[in-house]
Amino acid sequence: MQNIEELEKKLAVVSGKEKYSIIFELGGYYQNHSVEKAIEYCQKSLEKSVEKNDIQGETETLNAIGLLYYVSGDFDRALEILADSLKKTEEAGIEKGIADSSFFMGHIYSARGDYPEALENYKRSLEMCEKTGEKSCIARAANSIGIVYKKFGEYDSALEYYFKALKVMDDIDDKGTISNTLANIGIIYDYMRNFDKALEYHEKALNMREEIGDDYMIGASLLNIGAHYSTIDDKDKALKYYKKALSLKKKVDDNAGIACLLNNIGLIYRGMEKYKEALDNLLDSLEIKEKTGDKRGIAASSITVSYTHLRAHETSLHLVCRLLLE
Repeated sequence: MQNIEELEKKLAVVSGKEKYSIIFELGGYYQNHSVEKAIEYCQKSLEKSVEKNDIQGETETLNAIGLLYYVSGDFDRALEILADSLKKTEEAGIEKGIADSSFFMGHIYSARGDYPEALENYKRSLEMCEKTGEKSCIARAANSIGIVYKKFGEYDSALEYYFKALKVMDDIDDKGTISNTLANIGIIYDYMRNFDKALEYHEKALNMREEIGDDYMIGASLLNIGAHYSTIDDKDKALKYYKKALSLKKKVDDNAGIACLLNNIGLIYRGMEKYKEALDNLLDSLEIKEKTGDKRGIAASSITVSYTHLRAHETSLHLVCRLLLE
């Protein structure tokens, strides 16, 4: 990461993607120190843009401030600021600005679970992106629309937008984003029970992520493939891929991923009626969730562990009864 002072100085003079990049970098730093400090620097940049009557600079900075409030967890304030930015870009007819503000609002609505509002904003963003012809912008919006349709269970519509994103990304050298879309397509095909197609896209995503060398995302692809084999009840292959994924998730210290995989491995062992191995993994998953304060995860894991204890106890009783009857 660049020197903080250098980034703060650059923030006042750059625009477009570079401004957002610096905001995200500063936001990542200040999130652990003071988001208010990052917002303070953005406000200074905003004041200068207003003084110069620089509408584009003003709206870009408003978007950045909105995103910082989002990072801080103040979704209402974030949406208020982004809506202000959207209004200004609409009045000025800045199509790219409309696309950005709408997209960021869609992202926040999605994070809140308000998917109809998210979809409306993502579609407005896509419309503006198509007017500008900026392919990365089109891909970003189309991919997000696909994710919302997946949440709705409208898998055909999800695929339509994922493939739309994939088509424009052929001309963009962004393997990370392409691999994410390939992975999303694989997940949809699994939901649709088109298992051959699902595996095809999961493997395409995995191969691309291996080319990039991103251990975090390679682990995600291995998890997806493990889930695929679990869905078709191939427990041995599911276990194989889950264990490979677990190794990588441990390497990158992804606690949420580790907890998820330990849980999945435990469920596979339970399906094999290997209850000791099942409980070992399920309890390890529960321990991580307790350490990270994942209340919903703790509740789900506690139920899973209890049910596994019950299954193990029932199996023991069956064995005892069989011995008594022999």
